Amino acid sequence: MSGNVGTNPATHFFGTTDNQDVVFKSNGQERLRLLSDGSIKLLGSIGAGPLYRDPNGILRAGGPLNLDPVPVEPCALTLGDFPYWETDGNTFQYPQCDPGIVPILGTRSPHPIKFITDDQERMILTVEGKLGLGTEPPPGPVGQYRLFVEDGIVTRDVLAKVGPWPDYVFTEGYSLPSFDEWRTFIRGHGHLPGILSAAEVEKKGGIELADSHTRLVKVVEEQALYILQLEERINAMEQRMKAWEAAQH
Repeated sequence: MSGNVGTNPATHFFGTTDNQDVVFKSNGQERLRLLSDGSIKLLGSIGAGPLYRDPNGILRAGGPLNLDPVPVEPCALTLGDFPYWETDGNTFQYPQCDPGIVPILGTRSPHPIKFITDDQERMILTVEGKLGLGTEPPPGPVGQYRLFVEDGIVTRDVLAKVGPWPDYVFTEGYSLPSFDEWRTFIRGHGHLPGILSAAEVEKKGGIELADSHTRLVKVVEEQALYILQLEERINAMEQRMKAWEAAQH
């Protein structure tokens, strides 16, 4: 009770000589356990003290809950020195020491990251860099797509990157297909020129919005030219009719 002198650490120690754990108790309750493999489990209620466990299960020195670690000196801690991720937000100290250091959430091994709520998987980031929301992205290297969403997306707007916009239809010298060419193509293929067929859409598993919209705009602009041509022909016919009627009188 008052301490010991003349001890020999080789034979005088507190612990076990077999494969059993060492248990520390207070008030009849287990507070700390030194496992036979050398790891430590801290049990008991959450609270401040010389040594305590915070709500996240992190072992901390005394002070209020969520006390920031005390650095040895400014810049002694980088983000890599923080072994935990707080559930109520994180403060990273001394960012001015190295502006290039930013928080990282992820893996350094070939393992995906899964995000769950209510013990259900909601999102997954694969090792190839594909992100799936409500669905598992197909395996393999990243091809044309990175984001895979099940059940649809609700958003205010979508900006789709497109190639050349079909305003070239209105340029001088553009070769506008004739009505006979349109008629022959539609009868032979069952869809408009430049627009994907039902079979092509089924084979691709859907439509690419930017490509599809560009194709539709081209058709609309060509149709505008046809309408203007028809208007010119109708006006010319009306003028001839008026001239003929005037000649009859």
